Amino acid sequence: YIKTLKRYCDATPTSFVVCGGDWGSLQNRAEACFRLGYVDGIMRSSFDCYYPVVGNHDHNSNTSGVSYPEEDDIGTLPIDTVRNLLLRNEENTYYSFDGNNTKFYVLDSGAVWWVMYPHMWEQVEWLGNALKANDCENSAIFVHATYETTLVPFMQNILDLCKAYNNNETITLNDIEYDF
Repeated sequence: YIKTLKRYCDATPTSFVVCGGDWGSLQNRAEACFRLGYVDGIMRSSFDCYYPVVGNHDHNSNTSGVSYPEEDDIGTLPIDTVRNLLLRNEENTYYSFDGNNTKFYVLDSGAVWWVMYPHMWEQVEWLGNALKANDCENSAIFVHATYETTLVPFMQNILDLCKAYNNNETITLNDIEYDF
């Protein structure tokens, strides 16, 4: 599949490749780390500009929202582990990049699903501040999100933030005001 994608990208004016996430699956932590590192290595060696989006299976989570205790060999990978495997040049599992008169924002919807944990609020705050400072002609957001009730709080906040940005309005989220 990657060879076919590479041939297509080489034959077209493609500026970059974005992977939508879910390279991993529920397995023991060592296998999950190997798989993420292996696939990331192939993608980085195949494409000059490659941007991964972190999904729920990239944190080795399953879709039912079950998290296993840290002492188990099977369970959710810590955010820092995923960042080190997929995003070695980034401080977080969410980040931005520029291309084609557009500022692209990449979010991590896989870290913790079922409530608005601090990692989710960090992303909302980061995105809000980044949008306030954005001076690009266009903006786009990449997020690996399924329609799961457990992800609704995070995505609703992101959608509300984007709506306020698009309409040049003010919005308050988690006691922080964003005036666009």
